[in-house]
Amino acid sequence: MKALNLFAIILLITTSSFANTNENTDSGVSTKEKYIHAMSHHGDVISNPPGNITTTFKVAGNCGMCKKRIEAAAKSVKGVKAANWDGITEMITITYNEQKTDLMEVHKKIAAAGYDTELVQATDESYNSLHGCCHYDRLQYDKKRNDVPVKKHLITAMDDYRGLPAHFCEI
Repeated sequence: MKALNLFAIILLITTSSFANTNENTDSGVSTKEKYIHAMSHHGDVISNPPGNITTTFKVAGNCGMCKKRIEAAAKSVKGVKAANWDGITEMITITYNEQKTDLMEVHKKIAAAGYDTELVQATDESYNSLHGCCHYDRLQYDKKRNDVPVKKHLITAMDDYRGLPAHFCEI
């Protein structure tokens, strides 16, 4: 009888601690972050606490090293709370305080790091300073359509690097 009671207590403790550790987490992602991620793929702007805005836009890149550099450039802008670049969709989701910065400053900072965004093209000098695996297919800006980028994909030797983790790219 004592063994049965002891087994029941251990089972109860184990299941309750397991339930607490798995509550509202999916690889450390909260429900709010899942919602923001889901909404961001539809191009929606999401309002957060007063003054904070979450939005997405296109940033060209290739690999894990690109991800680190793009996110670091975005986060270096005063007022940017969070940045997450998706290498598959080439979209960045940022949360920023509109009272401290504007979205164009984020575009400019990312372009200065060597990456084309949907609004600002990186200079040839900053693009050429990127590591070889980070040389993505440049966005082509159509001057007739108010500088709207048009992606023209050419098959290059650099395509072999797509999807590799950053440690494959670093010197």
